[in-house]
Amino acid sequence: MRTQEKEQIKTLNNKFASFIDKVQFLEQQSKMLETKWSLLQQQKTAQSNMDMFQSYINNMRRQLDTLGQEKLKLEAELGNMLVEDFKNKYEDEINKLQKWRMNSQLYEEIRELQSQISDTSVVLSMNNSRSLDMDSIIAEVCAQYEEIANRSQPQPG
Repeated sequence: MRTQEKEQIKTLNNKFASFIDKVQFLEQQSKMLETKWSLLQQQKTAQSNMDMFQSYINNMRRQLDTLGQEKLKLEAELGNMLVEDFKNKYEDEINKLQKWRMNSQLYEEIRELQSQISDTSVVLSMNNSRSLDMDSIIAEVCAQYEEIANRSQPQPG
């Protein structure tokens, strides 16, 4: 009976040793799986971060495109404003020049009329012995003035 008990203890001992080996093996497998799981989680986080950065980059590109389009639009508006400004300045200068020319023409007309009036005065003083037809003299001066005014009018085109 003792021998039988010893054999049973040996068998139980061997089973226990085998059980301990299995537990150690399973603990190693568990640690290995935990390491794999941790690596997979890190990869998942890295991929998530990559997705987030890619989304951020795409958003920045869209904003850059929008700003580029706004820049082109503003540059076109600025060009139009400059053209309009130069056009207005050009027209102002043309108007000033025309006014100056008209003033020079008026000055010339006044000088010519003064000259004619003094000539008429001389004629009047020389013809003092005859009876003067004032209506015809005034009509002649008016006709001369109208002729000068017509010549000094700006010509179309």
